[in-house]
Amino acid sequence: MNKILIVRSAPIQQLDASLSKIKQKFHGPNISILSHEHAIELLNKYECIEKCITYPFKESFDLRKKAKFDNGERFDHGVVMVGNLTGCGFQNVLFFALTLPIRKIWVCNLIGEITPISRAGIILKSIRNQAFKFLALLSTAVFSVVAFPFLFCFLKCKSSSSV
Repeated sequence: MNKILIVRSAPIQQLDASLSKIKQKFHGPNISILSHEHAIELLNKYECIEKCITYPFKESFDLRKKAKFDNGERFDHGVVMVGNLTGCGFQNVLFFALTLPIRKIWVCNLIGEITPISRAGIILKSIRNQAFKFLALLSTAVFSVVAFPFLFCFLKCKSSSSV
């Protein structure tokens, strides 16, 4: 039997829609769920969830803030719920998943697609995103340096010709 840990970082409605797909993907799993305290009471009502684990912090999932598990408790798979199709914007949760006692990390997106992601893939995706941010900032700065003088000259010529 597969031991699954779901990291609930998306709305409960998405969990409702994805639970059947998770059970189907992992063939009768033993499901535990890690969530913030405000959702634990509701999650305890799910019959298919064996154990609800409270994330002991009110803030977002953070790799520096560890969740508490029973001694030696390990999971075969960790499923990170993301609230969009690509998983973009959930880097903090994916980095947090690196600290969990799980063998393999999966991402479950908005429409219930469950795809594996390697530990190296999480890090490389983050590095790639940071490189894109830097290139966007650099290209904006270069464009501004080139475009502003032309804009200034154009406006100066336009205002002097209309007088």
